[in-house]
Amino acid sequence: METIKKANLLWAKIEDQYASKRAVNRGQVWMDWKRSFYNGNLQNYIDSCRKPMMELEAVSIVVPPDLLSYSLLGKLGGDTNLHQFIKDLTLNEDIIKKPEKILT
Repeated sequence: METIKKANLLWAKIEDQYASKRAVNRGQVWMDWKRSFYNGNLQNYIDSCRKPMMELEAVSIVVPPDLLSYSLLGKLGGDTNLHQFIKDLTLNEDIIKKPEKILT
């Protein structure tokens, strides 16, 4: 039981250090998210979005799922080859309600 308490204490300290919910850290996480962009390679874009999405959650930044989905799709908007794909996804309520589905 003592080991579990120590593990929980250690985890709390790590979380405090790296997933701080202070405004400065939340701001940095948000700015990192906003800086992600689509560079023409869909797989790279998907990979580059996963980490910032987890970080948003870690610092308790709550973005409504539909807005997060539209943001993910909006960054693809400049690629005319993906226009129909984006349009189809925006019309799919199951996808829009669960942004992580866009990244699968």
